[in-house]
Amino acid sequence: MNKTLIYIIIILTFSGCSYITDFYIINSSDQNISIEYKVKDFELSGPFVSTPYLTKMSRGFEYSSDRNYDSVVVDSINKKVSCKLEKGQSLWFGDDLNFSIKNLQDQQKLKDKIVYLKISIEHGVLMANESNIVSSLTTFDRQHVGIEVE
Repeated sequence: MNKTLIYIIIILTFSGCSYITDFYIINSSDQNISIEYKVKDFELSGPFVSTPYLTKMSRGFEYSSDRNYDSVVVDSINKKVSCKLEKGQSLWFGDDLNFSIKNLQDQQKLKDKIVYLKISIEHGVLMANESNIVSSLTTFDRQHVGIEVE
């Protein structure tokens, strides 16, 4: 068998297997929103990371490569994160390899990390915790999961 064909088969085998899913809270409303979440433990990867950032993003997932870490307050001692999102901004709060909201192990990852998530908007508050975090998130596409505030 031709070596080139073998290399192509190997590349195709590994390239189609994995993808990264990013987690966002997107502010598509006309008002500023406040976000606060508390985790059981911070990690460097997965949902609810210790290094979240703000970015500009539209609903079509066209986003700026600019990452604003300074506007996100991370309280490492109490394991809390808080920030304000202006219209058109989003909070990136983690990523995971091959994540699916339908996968029971992935659902458990979310439940095992979160203490609470609070999104405050002018007309109310969205609260999520380990009992409802899975139903609070939407799969926008395979590479984007989160909450869109409209």
